[in-house]
Amino acid sequence: MVHLYLSFLEYGHSVEHSFQDGRGGYFYVVEGRPVALNDKELPDSGPRRST
Repeated sequence: MVHLYLSFLEYGHSVEHSFQDGRGGYFYVVEGRPVALNDKELPDSGPRRST
């Protein structure tokens, strides 16, 4: 089973998601800066794996 979540966030807003044990996901930035994942700023757009 796959779950897909999509967000369009304005500057200064955020979204949070928690995974069940043993699960993970992919985070994809289409455009915009700055973006942080797990409290680390991402250097560029594109996919990132998160666990």
